[in-house]
Amino acid sequence: MTIYARWEGVLQDDEGNLLLGAQVEVRRETPGAPLATLYADRSGATPLSNPFVSTDGKPAFHVAGGAYKITATLGAFQVVRRYVPIGLAAESDGVSYIGASATSVAIGTGSKTFAGVAGVSYTAGQRVISVSDADEANYMQGVVTSYDGDELVVDVDVTGGSGTYADWTINLAPGADGVDGVSAGYLFKFDSATSMADPGAGDIRLNHATLSSVTAAAISDLSAAVGNPDVSAAILAWDDSTNPVRGTLIIKKKGAPQNIAIYNVVGASTDNSGWTQLALSHVASAGSFANGNELTIEFSRAGDQPPANLPRSYLAGLGLANNATDPTNDVDIAPGAARDSTDAANIVLAATLTKQLDASWAVGSNQGGLDGTESVAGTPDVSTWYHVWLIKRSDTGVVDVLFSESATSPSMPANYDLKRRIGAVYNDAAGNILAFTQVGDDVWWTTAVLDFNTTIGNARELVTVTAPPGTKANVRAFASHGTSANVLLQPTTETDAAPSASAPPGVSLRAVTADVGAFVVPTDASGRIAVRASAATTTLRIWTVGYTDRRGRDA
Repeated sequence: MTIYARWEGVLQDDEGNLLLGAQVEVRRETPGAPLATLYADRSGATPLSNPFVSTDGKPAFHVAGGAYKITATLGAFQVVRRYVPIGLAAESDGVSYIGASATSVAIGTGSKTFAGVAGVSYTAGQRVISVSDADEANYMQGVVTSYDGDELVVDVDVTGGSGTYADWTINLAPGADGVDGVSAGYLFKFDSATSMADPGAGDIRLNHATLSSVTAAAISDLSAAVGNPDVSAAILAWDDSTNPVRGTLIIKKKGAPQNIAIYNVVGASTDNSGWTQLALSHVASAGSFANGNELTIEFSRAGDQPPANLPRSYLAGLGLANNATDPTNDVDIAPGAARDSTDAANIVLAATLTKQLDASWAVGSNQGGLDGTESVAGTPDVSTWYHVWLIKRSDTGVVDVLFSESATSPSMPANYDLKRRIGAVYNDAAGNILAFTQVGDDVWWTTAVLDFNTTIGNARELVTVTAPPGTKANVRAFASHGTSANVLLQPTTETDAAPSASAPPGVSLRAVTADVGAFVVPTDASGRIAVRASAATTTLRIWTVGYTDRRGRDA
């Protein structure tokens, strides 16, 4: 297996700032300066585009050993690094082959002498290239005649540019490019007969002369490669996927790949004696195949079909967001899938849906979403939570979204019989959807909400926070007080007791002036938490920054 050398660096401007988002181009330091072939991994399994964008200002890539020119560009700013040595030799004790000479030498063929080339390990017979630093188009390439540790003599046989220069960078010259490899895939020959029978060793035939009308193929167990190796084990695996589309078959004419046919394998294969019949569906084709043409055949397997029924309480995706065009009235619902609330069926939203909180429900994107639980039809109540429901018609399979003031029993549109609560939004006192960001089950308010700013005493009080009622969400909050008193924030379900720094139930804020803390507290069904101070009077402030809503995962 080929192993590629890794290079990584840091891109900075003149003030030391990282060049975030710079375009990085890598070229070989050889005549013509061709773009290098880059990989994202050491084994070369994942190609990397060239040029590529370094988002963090710390580019890295893998490449075959050699000398490279690396150019990073961000707007009008550019960084160029010449003759960057990259190779596996750096991983062990090694030698250097990059030298420099200030000897004035005219470009031309024949014997050329470069003085002052110290610290390199050239030997007679090695091939080197000398490039002018002023212009990479001016170079000489040839075979080392002699090297005494200072003076390098080269028999030049390849040149580029012209003129006399005294700014030479010298390195080992790259070898010549190899010949093109053999086309990928299995090698077969085309049999123009259309009957589904044994095509003969190394052959494949299709059941129709017109490529776009093919629905089946007969393929030999033996390929047309030297020795006719048996590839039947691979062919018989082409129908193994549980997906209705088992995979994709690509057939190309060797040496003329513009002649191509692409088919999906759409059914079980028939294993016959010495050959296999494939069930196909046409995807695309161009050109034609003639009897006896050599073909390459590639296959890409499709993933298995997911289970028919999602697990109980399953939910993936379906995140909510303020709509970019009308963030105060509209909500975007991301694609995803969920099990309905009764564990009877899957509900899958295939594409992003936008629903309007300021209009009565109508099916489709960019339509109203209110279910009728609002006081005035089509007008959302202010200072009110609206729970977001994914709904489905089991008779037609149509999936949509509904807004309801109920966390348990939305008023369903006619014929919609499946539902799953997937979140909630808050319509504030001004009639605007409170801005938020959702990541999974976590919701963060764009601006923290001051939910409590009141004097409390040493008796328990219940505080309503900005988290959806009916869900028992975990609220995230900051709290502070203005006097020297212990303060306790706790779930309403916990036993009421005076705050204590030395005994249960403990304290949330200590008896020091203006103590501040961050807390996660489960709310009750009314969206409340309990607070209590150790002193008769202390001012408590609670800012809600967000909450966690499990969205029915624990049902």
